[in-house]
Amino acid sequence: MSQKAGFKKSSLSRVAALLVVGAVLISCSESRAQSFVKPPRGYVADVKSERTEVSVELVWVQNPNDDAALSERIFNQTLSREFRERYEQRFGQTEIERVFLAPNRTSYYNDAYGLKGTPQEISDERRKFGEFMVRRLAEWHVENYAKNDPSARVVWEAKERISNMKVEVASFRIDAQYSIAGNILDVKMVNPYVQSKLSLLMNPDQFGPGPVDEALLSVFKAVNSRYAVEGRWRVTDGFLSLIQYRPLGRDWSGSLTTSAAIHGAGKSARETLWLAGVSRTF
Repeated sequence: MSQKAGFKKSSLSRVAALLVVGAVLISCSESRAQSFVKPPRGYVADVKSERTEVSVELVWVQNPNDDAALSERIFNQTLSREFRERYEQRFGQTEIERVFLAPNRTSYYNDAYGLKGTPQEISDERRKFGEFMVRRLAEWHVENYAKNDPSARVVWEAKERISNMKVEVASFRIDAQYSIAGNILDVKMVNPYVQSKLSLLMNPDQFGPGPVDEALLSVFKAVNSRYAVEGRWRVTDGFLSLIQYRPLGRDWSGSLTTSAAIHGAGKSARETLWLAGVSRTF
């Protein structure tokens, strides 16, 4: 009887232990299965952390000011406008004039179209213009740095007094500005009627003012929004030009250039030109 009772007790203890282990495994599997259950969309699995969460007001962050690109900081609008004017002074005022004056592979010193020069000479002229751009960029940015630096502002103010001059008479004002990089003196007459400017071109390879190689006088008048006229006189070369501008639509414009020599001496060919052209701005 004692052996049977001992056997029953041991078997019962084993059964009880198996039941406990089974219950533990079932609870672990259920909790593990629940952890893999994906909560419905729009809900979270646990909200206990929200009790201690500190709510803050939503602050909209302003978009930072976009800094100008490096190319825009180097070639700003003022310099770009000046380079365009200098390029037109040297290589032709309108697109059709620059195309006409540019040499080709069959150009000679004296061909049917007048005295253009060889492609090598035109290439040297463009190289010199590039060198002028580099000098002018350095001059402008050094001046800009000196203007904004308190320790160097005195030097900038002295340079401004030497290279700039303004004279006002009634509704007219005369602005004179000297460029060291190009060795050019620009004199503008500001008035409510026309835009006029006199440019005195001196030797660009020489430092400081010297003999005037060429004097360019230009007068521009916008008659209305659809028509403008400009007169140009190369005094030393003895060439007078009349240019008419007219927009032809979106990004398109037309020009009619009439130029003629007014005396027999000059570096350009003595000729009368009628040039009509159409250009598009991209």
